[in-house]
Amino acid sequence: MYGLIGYDTIRVMNEALLKPADVALLLGISEITLKRMRLEGKGPPAIYLSARTIRYHLGTVTEWIDNNEEKNNENL
Repeated sequence: MYGLIGYDTIRVMNEALLKPADVALLLGISEITLKRMRLEGKGPPAIYLSARTIRYHLGTVTEWIDNNEEKNNENL
């Protein structure tokens, strides 16, 4: 149990699908930069619901942030 928020709530939140605009805002970058990172294979893993519809799992994005933060700290 996580205080007032139960495990199931945390699981559902982590599985929430975010639009690219939301992820760009979360990362503090433009949508164009996020798109470039995605095309170069450098951004958080995306889910392609169709050829024009892209989403991101919140949990995957936060995990990607944590992993890249660790890599950046190792290079200091």
